[in-house]
Amino acid sequence: MSFGIIASSYVRPQAWAWRSGALGYGVDNGTFETWRGTYVGLASAWGDYNTANQLSAWALDPGGPYANWARDMDYSIGAIWKAEGMTWANAASGAYDTQWTNALISVRDKWYRIKRGHLFLRFAYDMNGNWQPWWVADSEVNDFKTSWIRFYNLQRSIIPAASLVFGVHGNTVGPTYDWRTLWPGDQYVDLFEVLWNAQHWNLQGSTPTDPYGGPQALALHQDFARLHGKSMAIHWCTRNDLVGDNPAYIDYMKNFFDAQKGYAPGCVVYESYYNNDASPFAQIYPDTTTQLPLSAARYKQLF
Repeated sequence: MSFGIIASSYVRPQAWAWRSGALGYGVDNGTFETWRGTYVGLASAWGDYNTANQLSAWALDPGGPYANWARDMDYSIGAIWKAEGMTWANAASGAYDTQWTNALISVRDKWYRIKRGHLFLRFAYDMNGNWQPWWVADSEVNDFKTSWIRFYNLQRSIIPAASLVFGVHGNTVGPTYDWRTLWPGDQYVDLFEVLWNAQHWNLQGSTPTDPYGGPQALALHQDFARLHGKSMAIHWCTRNDLVGDNPAYIDYMKNFFDAQKGYAPGCVVYESYYNNDASPFAQIYPDTTTQLPLSAARYKQLF
């Protein structure tokens, strides 16, 4: 089997393109769009540092960075914070239903304060990576799935128009399960998302699955989405610390998005580049500080 792009049989609308977006520096004030030279249809934002941050939905405040953002948004709402004593077992029993309810109400009220585009909610993203405050250990898989269903039911009652996104890291780091065991059920997920960075691209040819049997190659993530009847979102970035300045990765991702755009299972609805200034190894804008001048130039050329 080839682990390159798998063409879909879905016939895509001729004029339709995926939502192209970004997270981080310059997105909120439009300078990233000006630098890129093309429309940025989606912004990624977050309220996931801790419980107080989750409740505040500060990015959407009237005085916040996305106060007047009227396009689509991919919003990371967090989940639990183990450093605060929270556990997936408690979440599964309903201990955080009030917290999650209030957080969803905050997002709802601030998002719909003005007319905006579509809202994609990422809950507990990258939960198969042990750097996340809500990471799921081997013994917590069933509690996680129960908790996800609780959150889904709350989201459906409070922000039913939003899409709930199940997002994994491109490979499992820390736990020893196949990340596919975390799937809570097709009826509880609207969109499948993967954070698929340059290190995954660099490894997919030699190791298409991670050490625990979970998909690592992008085509295998796509197969998983198709199997469960879900279209896809992709968060991505190149990494100077892991693969150097390699514009070939930018080429690969652009080709994938072009070939796979659409709403059918396995097709790409949106992509978001991680331009966070807190991660200078990945930042492509601004030109004056990027560690990736060749990749940045290729991104501007292609996107």
